[in-house]
Amino acid sequence: MVEIEYLPGLTERQRRFIDLFIALFNVKDAFGNRKPFIPTTFQQEFLKDSILCNDKFINRIVNKGRGIGMTAVVAAECLIIAQLMKGITIPVSSISAKTANVLLEWAALLADTSNTIPLSEGPFKIDRDTSINSIIKLKNGSKIIPISGGSPNSVRSLRAPVLVLDEFAYCEYQSEILSAGERCLSEGGAVTIISTPRTSDTINDLFWKIYMNAENMNYKRYFFPIFPKGSVNLNKSLFEQNLKPIASWINMEMLEKDRSRDVLAFSKENLGEPMDESVAFLSWNLIKKCCILKEFQKPLPDYPIFLGIDVGRTNDLTAIIGFQQIDNKFYQVLLKTMRGVDLPQQSIEIQSLDKKYDFHNINIDSTGLGLGLYEFVKQEIGGKVHKVIFSKETKQKMGVNFRNLMQDERVFLLKKIISWIFYIQYPMIHFKVKEQLKVIKMNFGLAHWL
Repeated sequence: MVEIEYLPGLTERQRRFIDLFIALFNVKDAFGNRKPFIPTTFQQEFLKDSILCNDKFINRIVNKGRGIGMTAVVAAECLIIAQLMKGITIPVSSISAKTANVLLEWAALLADTSNTIPLSEGPFKIDRDTSINSIIKLKNGSKIIPISGGSPNSVRSLRAPVLVLDEFAYCEYQSEILSAGERCLSEGGAVTIISTPRTSDTINDLFWKIYMNAENMNYKRYFFPIFPKGSVNLNKSLFEQNLKPIASWINMEMLEKDRSRDVLAFSKENLGEPMDESVAFLSWNLIKKCCILKEFQKPLPDYPIFLGIDVGRTNDLTAIIGFQQIDNKFYQVLLKTMRGVDLPQQSIEIQSLDKKYDFHNINIDSTGLGLGLYEFVKQEIGGKVHKVIFSKETKQKMGVNFRNLMQDERVFLLKKIISWIFYIQYPMIHFKVKEQLKVIKMNFGLAHWL
């Protein structure tokens, strides 16, 4: 017998929808065992406003912490709608098609492990066409399709009863994608916007603008932080505060590591508290302004190319980045990463790159194990190889110099870096250089070396 804690105040129709949800879907626990997908009370609060539970369409906007299961919940809701409403299309937009596919992967998993329910009208099951992997297509003709947040035109010709905008705070063309999406709902439908917050800028960030003005903009607002608002002392260990997370599967040890590493990022990612751009060492808008290259700059003859290398070994990441100086501006010409590659092999890779690009300077982080790589490369290539020792002072100089170059619009980065920053979940870059941000770290280094 499945024990279900229902959200108080559900109507009979809403409760039937929750029961259908539970009867249909299964998830795996930490040991790989299948069990019914029972939405928590906060997830039920979201689901009770589904288009299937009400006689009117309710636009929803969710400010949430990470890892609370909302992607899976939205995927399951979309599957039920698609199965019940034959021949429809549900577009799912995110910062890129890749991130939109995360929701589709959940949908595929839930569909393929769903149960058949005996109803009075006949058996009900999520019946997916498994021969197609790029979209979720059901045998009744309905589809769930991924849309890149950078491609608003791909939404314009669609007609849909539901539009899902996932991680909307990080979409490049927020206004355009929402406008195009609203037109695809012209025959009636509802928008679902879900995101962790990015910034408290209500002028340039449409997610936060809608969230803060939800009622006036015809949205219902939901707030699902990991811990209740105001309950966390960011300067104390989470274990000392007797905190209970919003969901039982939340890993407190991982959260404590996040808090001890960067309290500002922790607040944004887990407590739904946006960062003020003014506190960021490199603001999101500044980084975005410099990430304009659709592809790497093709090297021009007679202009110097500088190479920066941050060294890793085994599970750590070595990042190699190159810029060409053209007049007084710097264009990214290459980016290469290596993981689990020993230092002699890394040296061979760098020598190969030098033969191709003929670098003016090769600058290697020689702090710790980087010294070994520096010695390998120095022995083979010679005088244009230089060591850089990281310290608090050198990091500060690197950071300030690089920020000055960005503010003067003298640095041009690959456009994809914006989405890479999002994937590692640190969209607001602070002076404290994190292990995951080696690309940015190399940019700091480049500015220092220049």
